[in-house]
Amino acid sequence: MSLKFKYLFLPILFLASSFPLMAETKSNDENNLKWSYRGVTGPYYWGKLNDDFKLCNSGRNQSPINLIPGFNIRNHSPFSPPKKMERLPRLAFHYKLTPVNLFNDGNTITLKYQPGSYMKVGGEKFQLLNLHFHIPSEHLVMGRSSEMEVHLVHKNAKQQTAIVSVMLRRGMRNRKLQSLWDYLPAKNQTKLKPRILFNARGVMPLIKSYFYYMGSMTSPPCTENVHWYVLKSPGILSELQIMKFRYHIPYNARPVQRLYQRQIFEK
Repeated sequence: MSLKFKYLFLPILFLASSFPLMAETKSNDENNLKWSYRGVTGPYYWGKLNDDFKLCNSGRNQSPINLIPGFNIRNHSPFSPPKKMERLPRLAFHYKLTPVNLFNDGNTITLKYQPGSYMKVGGEKFQLLNLHFHIPSEHLVMGRSSEMEVHLVHKNAKQQTAIVSVMLRRGMRNRKLQSLWDYLPAKNQTKLKPRILFNARGVMPLIKSYFYYMGSMTSPPCTENVHWYVLKSPGILSELQIMKFRYHIPYNARPVQRLYQRQIFEK
């Protein structure tokens, strides 16, 4: 073979040898895709993005759900003895002021809470770890969504997770939330403002009656065995406050999940 033809074949041989490597690289990239709320990395594909996310698609105790007052609460089953249905515990909140530490990861804005704040459910004490926001609400009540929803994430000494959910409806300006809204961070930014103090009571309604059910985290890896307390009464915030949050996080609500054999309880 002449030198001329030999050099013509070199680029072809190089490309052929590169194909397996390129395919492998693509596969690795696909396995490491970040999750989101839209398109091929959205909720319907979470379970396929990463092996750790499989529960998002296969789990039978997933959140959020559509909450229907009175639904199934008298249907006795091994999952919920009748005595537990009749006497749900009161929620007692012991929240303190904390320095504001806001982080925007592109999927939500999270406020990390300083140690010392907790809620009591019966005799169980759950420390408040953080709160974060969803727009629109993830849970539905009789098929109806709210403008936003805030999740207050707690853990007890047994590492059990309890989340208190508060629907946020359009109304008057929420002065207590405004202290956070003045410092909403851009994507992948943290804002720490020690001079600004916030108390999680600022998102709480006066009436603390609630829906209770067992579910999961609403974002990957969709960990189950989460105690959900969804307050029936909503909080409020203004249209301008909603618009400002939407500017940073346009949409971050997971669709409602199937109930399967679970029950919804009311307090």
